[in-house]
Amino acid sequence: MSPTMPGQCDRFLNRVSQVRILPGAPLSDLTKPALHLLKQEGGRSCSVRLCPAVSEAWRLSVPVLCPRRARAAPATQGGRDSRDVVTDTVNDADGVRDDLRAYAVEHLGEPGAVLIVDETGFLKKGLKSAGVQRQYSGTAGRIENCQLGVFLAYATPKGRTLIDRELYLPKSWIADTARRREAAVPEQAEFATKAVLAQRMLARALDAGVPAGWVAADEAYGQDYKFRTWCEHNKIGYVVAVPRSQSVPLPLDAGFSLGSRRADDLVAQAPAQAWKRRSAGPGAKGERLYDWAVASLYPSEHTPPGWGRWLLARRQILTTEQVEQGKTRRSPTTCAPARPAPSMRT
Repeated sequence: MSPTMPGQCDRFLNRVSQVRILPGAPLSDLTKPALHLLKQEGGRSCSVRLCPAVSEAWRLSVPVLCPRRARAAPATQGGRDSRDVVTDTVNDADGVRDDLRAYAVEHLGEPGAVLIVDETGFLKKGLKSAGVQRQYSGTAGRIENCQLGVFLAYATPKGRTLIDRELYLPKSWIADTARRREAAVPEQAEFATKAVLAQRMLARALDAGVPAGWVAADEAYGQDYKFRTWCEHNKIGYVVAVPRSQSVPLPLDAGFSLGSRRADDLVAQAPAQAWKRRSAGPGAKGERLYDWAVASLYPSEHTPPGWGRWLLARRQILTTEQVEQGKTRRSPTTCAPARPAPSMRT
């Protein structure tokens, strides 16, 4: 999962079973990222399984770059014709990432795009995979023996895709030199929190000129003030979840700027007229309606001039039957968005 873990890269490449092509996209654009896997410097072998159309484009392109090292062998799997391209190469995973990111931006890019940070776990039975240990996995919903990867997705009305990834290395791995060496973890690897890994990916995207207007993340990142401050320093809006216990600045209508309150305390004081019923988008059973309320907060010292900060709360809508059964509303989901104040928008 990490660009610096060659063994992990090889195993990932061996699992690739099909490549989807965006409608209208030239086949040559798709083969360009794959060519970053090929260098005439010698190295390990890797096998990439491609669908027939892409395999043909690869067959035409690879021999030109590596005539003595690339060879294609026909294979059939699950009744589908495919091709295994086997190369004795050095993997340039970062080059593949950069080209795929450029490909995604070319076909999906918009100024108001959202960069979405999230993590996922990869369940493991052994102890050899880089970064594996017993830790919480959102995939399983419990503590399991797993690897954790932090991912960056790019979403616009045209579509969505992953554009970057980082492998989380726990402190136990950083401290175990022999274990890191066995798993091909670079000697210079240092511990980094998931929020720091997310910042690195966001920085790469913004430095590469990826057009985006927002960052979105769950409370694992939203509760980290350093992550929110980083977004403000880089002048990109964010909407991030925060826990109910999150300490937030007092609202602007409090009359003074000193002090803070728990997020759930502020939400509990919202007057009835503050709640507005809005849809969070269509779902399997129709529109996903919630009641929403928002409060303007005092800006922090890191908030760019002309930008505003708000506390946004969402609560569940109960039916009459649910009320009669004694059910209560779930605790509001709170977020801390930052964006140029409405009066400053153009």
